Amino acid sequence: MRVRAASFVLSVTLATALGAAAPAGPAAAAGCPAPGGAGVPDARRPGAEVVFSGHGWGHGMGMSQFGAQGAARLGCDYRTILGTYYRGTRVVRVSMSAPVQLSLLGGAGRASLLAESGTVRWTGGAVQPRGSTWTVVRRGAGVSVRDATSRERAWVPDGTALTASHTGTVVRVRAFRPGSMRASADLRTRWDHARFVGAGGRVAVTELIVTSGGHTAAQKYLRGLAEVPSSWPQQALRAQAVAARTYLAAKATSGAYRLTTTTADQVYRGWDKESADYGGSWAAAVDATAGEVIVDRNGRGITAMYSSSMGGFTEDRQYVYGSHGIGYLKAVDDSRWDRASDNPYRSWAVGMSRKQIAQRFGFTTVTGVSIAPRGSGARLAGLRVTGWRSGRLVTLAYTGSTARSRLGLRSPGFVVTTGRSSIAPPEPARAPLQPLAGDWDGDGTSDPGWYDNGTATVRVAGRAVRFRYGVRGDVVVVGDWDGDGRDGLAVFRGGRWLLRDTLTTGIADRQVWFGRSGDVPVAGRFGPGKADGLGVVRGSVWYQRLTPTGGAAERWFTWPGAGVPVTGDWDGDGIDDPGRTGARRFTLAVPNEAGATAAGAQPAPVVLASPTFGAASDLPLVGDWDGDGKDTTALARDASRFLWRDDLEGGPGTGETTFTPATTGSGVVTAGG
Repeated sequence: MRVRAASFVLSVTLATALGAAAPAGPAAAAGCPAPGGAGVPDARRPGAEVVFSGHGWGHGMGMSQFGAQGAARLGCDYRTILGTYYRGTRVVRVSMSAPVQLSLLGGAGRASLLAESGTVRWTGGAVQPRGSTWTVVRRGAGVSVRDATSRERAWVPDGTALTASHTGTVVRVRAFRPGSMRASADLRTRWDHARFVGAGGRVAVTELIVTSGGHTAAQKYLRGLAEVPSSWPQQALRAQAVAARTYLAAKATSGAYRLTTTTADQVYRGWDKESADYGGSWAAAVDATAGEVIVDRNGRGITAMYSSSMGGFTEDRQYVYGSHGIGYLKAVDDSRWDRASDNPYRSWAVGMSRKQIAQRFGFTTVTGVSIAPRGSGARLAGLRVTGWRSGRLVTLAYTGSTARSRLGLRSPGFVVTTGRSSIAPPEPARAPLQPLAGDWDGDGTSDPGWYDNGTATVRVAGRAVRFRYGVRGDVVVVGDWDGDGRDGLAVFRGGRWLLRDTLTTGIADRQVWFGRSGDVPVAGRFGPGKADGLGVVRGSVWYQRLTPTGGAAERWFTWPGAGVPVTGDWDGDGIDDPGRTGARRFTLAVPNEAGATAAGAQPAPVVLASPTFGAASDLPLVGDWDGDGKDTTALARDASRFLWRDDLEGGPGTGETTFTPATTGSGVVTAGG
């Protein structure tokens, strides 16, 4: 069964549509029940901290193959099935006479061809007898074919096709990677030309199907497609044939439809499928829908995604892949159709510990995992994981496709439930040690510091200063809140900022509201003035206030990407710009001045540098370490060492200092309120 996406834009010229070519919808077939409303029960939950209760197998978008099977059993025709899974589309007929070129293996060391049912004619006229196997190998700067006695029967230079023509004759073509005795590609087919082209010391092995004998290459190709069993109802087979032909149509480049024979495109088994099509049901479906493809409201070929099963609900393209949605790839409740099918992957459940989830998403610890219900608009935000990462409490969102891959699930069609214990950690939570960098004494140079669950220790003028601020579990942000040139700390708690100007124990000097729970707080000089402003990052959108006051965002921009958000003055212009930090990788950006305004929406920033620095276990931070007015990258290592670079290049650090959060004894100043 196909589990990969079929993504493309139709590139053929549409012929006159048959009849009115009206959109095919749920009401198009008399007696066809609505696709949804029946619901699909969850699988039994395993005993685990977190349970991912899922449905289906595959990417989850477009047509469910098992859903189509169930729909056909319930009396739905193929146009109704297609119109349900691909909203607002219609079926039209197009001219598809170009050849189909199937790539078997691009970098073969050798290949073989068995003439099963007849003779084969090679380039130069050599005829291979029935039942014999000839071998294709490299020789010099070309490709050679040798018969069963190892006699060379033809040779062509690199870049020229060595062709074995076998129209109507079943052959078995196998291709082997260099040094391997096991075939990486193995295809039995009766259409039409096996081709071997040398390049770069390897052999590209392809099969070329051409239009002949009153049959287009597309029709020949589809007869060998093995996406669903031939025993399925005829209307389900027709729906599959049209979806597969739509996929093929968009593969037209340089005068041919070019694709592979695997799940990277569509599963093609050639003669193995054709010879097993007992009763000819699949061939009948291909012939009955000859030339038919799916187009959108504007007559353009659609992205005809389909996969094995959705398990009762398809997914919106925006949830699965992010960035943007596609009008005809929206969530569809197909629970009634699915329950009428033989779907063996209708429901499943996978249990994990919070530790396992943290490891798979790169968190130190995970405190929350959530996702909106299937079919809801809120689901487009993806899977939200909250926890400690790089010394900060953050909430990061992941697309359905990414979540499926990271968690090793069968599909993105899942919801999150709890098993034997709650996802929330015991209260109060203890935050990991957080490294700090700030200009504590106003000398224009950053100094190190640490924050340990309510206790801050910073280096000021060569001395360690310790003070209490905040409580266990708090996350702090460094900033100059009063514009005196010296940095202080702020605590961010679910949209509330508690600002403190001095490095002394005490309560907040000011309390303001900006942002909400789950946002990642950042701070910096975002505009004119001496004091730092406030910022929050929500998914891929950055919101800013130019001053340390509460209220609505004054500026915002969208900048997607992985990693924990940070800010810094990368170019020395006195304004702090966005950045992201991940394991060893920093991505630093500056404003895109084109279209920028003093307030409101801003254009996406432009990446300035992406240095790689340190080890994956290091905690990243930024600061001006050499006093040149430009912030650069730094790392905290082993709760004692701070390493930094004085430029935006990658590589080893250019400076290092030792400063531990547990510094005690002489020289330590405990600053009271």
